[in-house]
Amino acid sequence: MENPFKKLSKPELYAVIGGTALVTGYALYRHHADTGSWSPFATGSSAAATGPAGAASTSGTVTDTTTGQVYSDTAVDPITNLTYASEIANYGSVATADSEFASAYGTGASTGGVEPQSFATGYTSNLASVGTSSISGNNVYTSNSAWSQAVTAGLTDVGYDGPTVSAALGSFLTGTPLTTAQVTIVNTAIAEYGPPPEGNIQVIQQPVAKPSTTPAPAAKATSGPVPDVVGESAAAAAAHLKARGFGNSRGVAANDIIVATDPKAGTVAKYGTIVKIIPGKNKLPQSQSQ
Repeated sequence: MENPFKKLSKPELYAVIGGTALVTGYALYRHHADTGSWSPFATGSSAAATGPAGAASTSGTVTDTTTGQVYSDTAVDPITNLTYASEIANYGSVATADSEFASAYGTGASTGGVEPQSFATGYTSNLASVGTSSISGNNVYTSNSAWSQAVTAGLTDVGYDGPTVSAALGSFLTGTPLTTAQVTIVNTAIAEYGPPPEGNIQVIQQPVAKPSTTPAPAAKATSGPVPDVVGESAAAAAAHLKARGFGNSRGVAANDIIVATDPKAGTVAKYGTIVKIIPGKNKLPQSQSQ
């Protein structure tokens, strides 16, 4: 029999080979997507019907024995496009399936555990709350502890500080009043992962201290003008100076009339300054000097 490819030119031969490889690759990919296995003998029906190592699951759900996470048996993992039941049956766990899928296709899937939709590029959250379970995408949390762990892992993946998130969630779950920053973290967690499944826990914020409206006391003056005591008796001048915060030089008869001071009247000086009182020749009668 004559070789049918002998008469083909090189470009035509390359096109035939490339087309054949493309069709074969697509058929292999669809087989893996339908069965969850690269084995040519695997079937989708047998993979979805059994659980890992014979583990029993509640009707309508399947349990990942590695993490204890419960999934709907018909829910599809957006990373592999396989049902979770198929992943657990063929790979042993969801994380293993995601890891192998990432190795085969070069995706950015997380391999450290089940972290709901935080690692799926372009994946849109579909949150809901049913009974005592908090549902995030295809993942169900039946305890506040599981919810908190998933939230901490998910928010850490997108740039939050893990210990800070953990502390905020711990305060929230125990009813401790939260700081403004912690309120933001908790509200983000609820928006992305739904409310915690146990109890109707409210977000309580710490009271914000209001700025004081009491004006600060005015600074006490430390200096002032020397009063005018010219024409007063020495006794009256001394009393006048003391009342204004100044001392006097003394040594002057009480009824002497003051004709000048040093510093002069009106000069600004520190309080406590001794002002020299200078008497003239005139005197007041003793009865008028007080």
